[in-house]
Amino acid sequence: MKKIIKVFVSIVLLVGFMASCSNEASEKTKTKVSNEKTSSFANIEVDYYDNGYLKEESVEKLRVTQIEIQATTAYEFSIPIAGYMKWHQGFLSEANYGDWVFYDTYAQKVPILTANITTPYTATYIDLRESAYYIEIPAGRIGGLVLDIYERPQADLGMLGPDEGRGGKYLIVGPGQEVPKSNDADYIIESNSNLVFLGTRIIGYSDEERDVLRKEHFVYKVGGDKSQQKYISAKENADWVGAPATGLQFWQDVYDVLKNEPIDAIPMNRTIWTLLRNSGVSRSKGFHPNEEQESVLTRSAIAGDAIAMVNTFSKKSYKSRHWPDRNYRYILNQKHLDLMHPDYYCE
Repeated sequence: MKKIIKVFVSIVLLVGFMASCSNEASEKTKTKVSNEKTSSFANIEVDYYDNGYLKEESVEKLRVTQIEIQATTAYEFSIPIAGYMKWHQGFLSEANYGDWVFYDTYAQKVPILTANITTPYTATYIDLRESAYYIEIPAGRIGGLVLDIYERPQADLGMLGPDEGRGGKYLIVGPGQEVPKSNDADYIIESNSNLVFLGTRIIGYSDEERDVLRKEHFVYKVGGDKSQQKYISAKENADWVGAPATGLQFWQDVYDVLKNEPIDAIPMNRTIWTLLRNSGVSRSKGFHPNEEQESVLTRSAIAGDAIAMVNTFSKKSYKSRHWPDRNYRYILNQKHLDLMHPDYYCE
């Protein structure tokens, strides 16, 4: 009988010791997480039930935190789209798709983030959902390009393009579109996106020569008439600026672009939609964040903006300074203009 009692007591003590160890491990896990100072996620205090699962209050905190992390990541991927959208909106306040807009003076160029005062810019937007388009560029010292919604080059025009400054007729088609068999283009451009920016710089001519070359720029729908081409001088007091919007408007701009784009034409499109699926933003269901989701999206836009600053101006992986005694550094990854590093998406 005494042996049975001893065994029983030993079992009770063993179970008690194991429970104590389990509680201690749980407390250590809680302390480790809550004391970590590297990020707001790590600072969340997590409480466990004795069975090892999370208490309800921790579940709710982590649910919201997950949405914030996803939205902040989506913000980083979406910055080019949001910036692209601001010029697009400014363009449509002065012109229609296919109209060429001229930017010459300082006042006209103020909204454009990277413009310089000496170069004349000739630009337009087109929406390839409407039609494939022809683009005609004259011969001369002209440098031009075609950009998709992530501001990635789809083609060069002019001196750096296939026409090599001799001028030429291009045909541009959108994602999934077939090239019209009856086309008479010299060169074919297959765009990754429906919304496309076209721009040229006319280099080293007098104002009179520049104006003649500009009037030889044409962009028109297949089957359309280039004689209807419109040329517009940009406003001197434009009320738009090329910097991405802030707060909830940032996400509205991104949504307004992506809703009109094929989801699989660019892998990043699906990535962004996936990251925003818990935020009330969906390609099929629209832009309908509730009050909590609006708060999360606003906070994530602030965090994403701050992280983007760090990535752009304070990254530890930068090359050495251009001049050893100054702070000029290379912040653009010019080796991968398509953003496709062999190992990952470029920042």
